[in-house]
Amino acid sequence: MTWEYQTIKLELEKNWSGVILNPDELNKTLNENGAASWELVSTVDTQSLGTTVEVTLIFKRPRAGAS
Repeated sequence: MTWEYQTIKLELEKNWSGVILNPDELNKTLNENGAASWELVSTVDTQSLGTTVEVTLIFKRPRAGAS
């Protein structure tokens, strides 16, 4: 089986305590991609000076027409 991959970078929200990931945005992104047969396989957080500045979601699904 061969796979195709997709990456999605999530924006983080800044507030008085630092930077946070919006859980509603995360759930929406996961549900939309799951409905399109994408499976979340990994996440990567990019940090600067010990603070997460970006989160990347990595998805995979079987390539159409592949056996």
